[in-house]
Amino acid sequence: MLLRARPRFWVWGLFPLLLVGLVGVYFTQRHIERDLERRSVQALLEEGISWAKPEFQGLNGVLNGKAPSEDDLTKATAIVRDVWGVHKVLNNSSLLPKFSPFVWSAYHKDGRVRLDGHVPSYKLKKTITGLVKAKFPKVELVDQLKVGRGVDDADRWFGQVSYGLSQLARLDHGRVSLTDGRFDLSGPAANEVGFKALLAAYNAQLPLELTRGSIEILPPKVANYVFSARYDDAVVVLEGVVPTDVMGKKLADVAGAYFPNKTIQNKFTLGSGAPFGWEKALQLTLAELSKLKSGVGVVQGQDVRFEGIAESDETAKAIRLKLRSNYPTGYKVSDVITVL
Repeated sequence: MLLRARPRFWVWGLFPLLLVGLVGVYFTQRHIERDLERRSVQALLEEGISWAKPEFQGLNGVLNGKAPSEDDLTKATAIVRDVWGVHKVLNNSSLLPKFSPFVWSAYHKDGRVRLDGHVPSYKLKKTITGLVKAKFPKVELVDQLKVGRGVDDADRWFGQVSYGLSQLARLDHGRVSLTDGRFDLSGPAANEVGFKALLAAYNAQLPLELTRGSIEILPPKVANYVFSARYDDAVVVLEGVVPTDVMGKKLADVAGAYFPNKTIQNKFTLGSGAPFGWEKALQLTLAELSKLKSGVGVVQGQDVRFEGIAESDETAKAIRLKLRSNYPTGYKVSDVITVL
């Protein structure tokens, strides 16, 4: 018996074939799109562009992201357009925000480095965090940098940042900042040798077209802050710690005024960490010491020890009264004054 064709049956059989074909086309297209996206991302990264995110529909691509400059927008479009297989590219990216002034800073203290301010690209942001970890290997890094425009020469700017981090690493703790090329640095040096080296370096011209801002380098912090003045015959010996050479010279001049025609020997070292009222305490010590025939005055932190020989009981009594009443609040005074 001959089978007669029944069109309505074999027409229904076409639907599964059509569905299989559509699914195949879909997955083939997605494979092509993903391949184009992968090769586009690779081409962009090879040129140092990580901000652009390519997406494809068929052979046509769209770029999204935040570009650091107009040139980067144009460059990213050209790179993706040159990828084999790409038909057209629409750049839907926008520019990063522009910051003015363009500020970058790093603050180091208590086992932490905090980065604040601006950085001209995501690539440099990553490079800077790596540089911080290399220069401060045992500290916690807090990165608050924002990527944006505002730098004409990114390579020179990064050189300035690298220089700033190198100087910060020479301090015990402190802060460094760049503001449109102005260089600011503050903090105590790690040791006296480093302190003098830093001062000498900043007396010279700064590198990388940096302009000098506020540079306040303190001497290393000293836990045991001691000053002593010893007077015997024709010599006054000044020893101990002072915050600056200028302060040391000032104290030597004060001693010269209280001890005229005497030899003043200045044996100070540099250090920070002087307690409250320290300068006034030292000047008072020199003033009262000058009233003795010989003696020594020691200011250790806020403890004062005063010993010497007075010409009379009246002189000794007047000195004791000044020692008890004129030192700054918090200072404790002990004395041993004899009369000969």
